[in-house]
Amino acid sequence: MTKDPLLTLVTVTRNPGVLLHQTLQATAAQTLRLSQPENLEVLVVDGASTDGTPQWLAQNPTLVDRWISEPDEGIYPAMNKAVTLARGHWIIFMNAGDWFENPRVLEDLDLVSRPNSVIYGGVRVRHSDPRSSVTWEDIHPPLALAHLARQMICSHQSMVVPRSYLLQFPFDPQFTLAADHFFLALLATHKVPFVMVPYTLSSVLALGESGRSLSRTYQEKRRAVVRAGLLSPLGGWLIYGPKLFFLPFKTLAKRLLPFSVVRRVKRALFLPKGSA
Repeated sequence: MTKDPLLTLVTVTRNPGVLLHQTLQATAAQTLRLSQPENLEVLVVDGASTDGTPQWLAQNPTLVDRWISEPDEGIYPAMNKAVTLARGHWIIFMNAGDWFENPRVLEDLDLVSRPNSVIYGGVRVRHSDPRSSVTWEDIHPPLALAHLARQMICSHQSMVVPRSYLLQFPFDPQFTLAADHFFLALLATHKVPFVMVPYTLSSVLALGESGRSLSRTYQEKRRAVVRAGLLSPLGGWLIYGPKLFFLPFKTLAKRLLPFSVVRRVKRALFLPKGSA
C-alpha cells in the first residue's frame, strides 16, 4: 500500500485456529477489498499463538496486509496496540470467527461522506446450546444512543470508528470486560457524532469474554457509565442494581428449565419486535 487506507480491519487473536481463516477469507470477499484493495488494510495482532497461527499467516500474504505475533497483556491492551499500528482513517475490530453480513457492507457505508462520525449498525449473533447440538441465530438491531447508559448500542464488530478517537481515548485495561462500553460512553459525553445505519453489518459468534461472567460485567458497566459521566452513582445503581439482584434467579432458571423454554423467554423479553 502506497497511501494510507480508508479503513483498517483489525483482528486480535490468541490460538484462534480455523476461526481466523474463516474471518480473513470472508473479508477477502468484501467488494471494497476486491475493487479498492488500497482502501482496506487487514491487520492481525496475535498474542503469540501456539496453534500454528503465525505460520498460517506467513503462508497467506494475500489475506492479511500486516501481522505481528508476540505476547500481550490481554484483549484490550492488544486492541490498543493495533490502533497504534493501523494506518486507516477508520478502524473496525472483527473477532476470529466473525464476518460481515454481506459482501457489500463496507463499500455501502460510504465512509468518505462521514469523516468524523462513529458509524454503527445491527448484528447477527450465532448461538449454540452447550447441552445439545442445537444452533440458532438472533438479529439485534442497533439501538439509539439514548440506550447507552443501560447497555451497548451495538456490537463492536458492527461499529466503524475514526482512528483519532481510539488514539484519544484508548481502551482502559482497568475494565477487563466493559472497556468498549466505557469507550463509547466517553465518546458520547464528549459529543462525538454517531450515525446509526438501520441494517445488519456483521455476523458474530456468541463467545464473548463478558458473557462468561455477567455479575462482573454488570459491575464493570455500572462503573463505566458512572465514570464516563453518563449516570450519577445513584443512577448507576438504579440501572444495574436490579440486574445484579435478579441474576442468580436467571442463572437458576437456565439450569432447571428446558432449553427450548429458556430460548423462547429470552427472545420474548430481550429481542426487539421484528428481530429474527
